[in-house]
Amino acid sequence: MQQGVLARHKCALAQRGPQIAEGFAASVTLGSGQFCTKPGLLFLIDGPQADDFIATVTAQMASATPGALLNAAIERGLTLAPELEGLPRCPTFCDYHPGNLKWRDERGVGLFDFDWAKLDYRVFDVAIGIVYFCTSWEGEDDGELRLGKADIFLRAYQDEVSRTAAPGPLTAAELAVLPRMLAIAALYVVSWDIVAYYIDRDPNDDEYLYFLEHNVAFVDFIESHLDELAAMAAGVEAAAGPGGARGEE
Repeated sequence: MQQGVLARHKCALAQRGPQIAEGFAASVTLGSGQFCTKPGLLFLIDGPQADDFIATVTAQMASATPGALLNAAIERGLTLAPELEGLPRCPTFCDYHPGNLKWRDERGVGLFDFDWAKLDYRVFDVAIGIVYFCTSWEGEDDGELRLGKADIFLRAYQDEVSRTAAPGPLTAAELAVLPRMLAIAALYVVSWDIVAYYIDRDPNDDEYLYFLEHNVAFVDFIESHLDELAAMAAGVEAAAGPGGARGEE
């Protein structure tokens, strides 16, 4: 049987070698090579036909049009890295939406669901909160950030945390990166849509599609309103100390 398999292998390469090689190369490079179903290992029997096959694949790979692995939003997020140096890091919850909060007398008094909790930048946690609490989920403005509500949220946060020494209000440096951090938070939620769908044993396709369409629209909204978000952040009083507005006076 093994000899029969080898014979068919040689016959296939002899009859359709270039076509198989082109199909293999196209499958590997599909979607800039990001498809999880792309071929991994390829075993060939040593010989002239294998050499021709490798040469064809090599030529096809070399002539393939390079694709962008990062879209513009992700690329801009990566350029933010130098501005994050020295910003406060702390344990973060990273999943602040109303369904994960325990409410009493219209006040949040507890948290549920710590699956996303991690050590991260404090301003990222604030951005996640703004994403969940200040985004419209209905009507013509579905997928848009309610800027007035976001401004109220941010000012209320500053007022509340100013009552304690730690962590204290957001600094001017944190407020400066907040617009881009909101864009990163939006992408973070889109990643949840995709990952959660594939790990769900019995996903509701319509429900996940609704989540995905909403959050992709939100990413687009943030990217097209960065100037307005920057103006909002600049209007919020920053904390005193190094990098803070009062510390710069």
